[in-house]
Amino acid sequence: MLQPSSPSSAALRRCSCLLLLTALALPALACGGSDEGTSAQAEAPMRDTTAPPIERQPLDEVDRIGANPFNLAVELPWTTNVASRDPEPAAAQAGLTQLETFSTDDFDRVVFTFVDHAPFPGYRVHLADSTSVACGTDGGGETVSLEGEAQQALVVRIRPARNQADGAAAVPTGQATLGQSLFVEGGLVCTQDRALVWATSIAEGAEIRILELREPNRLVVDLR
Repeated sequence: MLQPSSPSSAALRRCSCLLLLTALALPALACGGSDEGTSAQAEAPMRDTTAPPIERQPLDEVDRIGANPFNLAVELPWTTNVASRDPEPAAAQAGLTQLETFSTDDFDRVVFTFVDHAPFPGYRVHLADSTSVACGTDGGGETVSLEGEAQQALVVRIRPARNQADGAAAVPTGQATLGQSLFVEGGLVCTQDRALVWATSIAEGAEIRILELREPNRLVVDLR
C-alpha cells in the first residue's frame, strides 16, 4: 500500500519543477538578447579601414636626368616621411665611385654611383629642421654644421659604404656651394663607421623621392 507523500517530499518536487522551468527559460532569454545585438550590429555601418593607395606618377624624360642607363629596380614615390632601406646582414662595403647633383624646373637631384661587385647598400633619407648633422649611425658622434643661412637640411646616410675606388678617395669630402634651385651648401660631410653621410642645407622643399637603379648600382634622391 502506497503511503501518501510527506509535505517535505511534495515541496521538494515543486521546487525541482520550478528550477527545471527556470533553467529552460534562461536559454530562451539569452537567445532573445543575442538576436537584438546581432540585429543592431547588422544595421551599424561598416567603417572602411583600407589604407589609401600610394599615388604614383608615371616617370618621363625629365625623371631620367643623370640616370642613364635607366635600369629602374625600386621606386619610392614622393613622400614627406623618412625613406629607408636596411642593409643586408654582413654585407661588404659598397664603394662610392661617383656623386653628381642636378637641377630641373620640378626638383633637385643627387645621384650616388657604386661599384657593382658589392650588394646595394642600405640608406636612410630624411628632411631635418636643423642644419646640424650627426655623423654617427645612432645620431651621435661628430656633428657637422652646414654652412649658409638655410634652416633645413636634406640628409642621406648610406651604409655599409666607403668613399673609395681603386684604393683612392673617389669623391671630395667637405662642403661646397651646390648652386642648385633647392640645394644650397653641402657635400659628403662624414665618412666613418662604415657609413657615408651626404647632406645639404636647402632653401625649401617638403617631399623626397627615391630611385634605385642597377648596372651600375645607383641611389637617386630627389627633392621638391
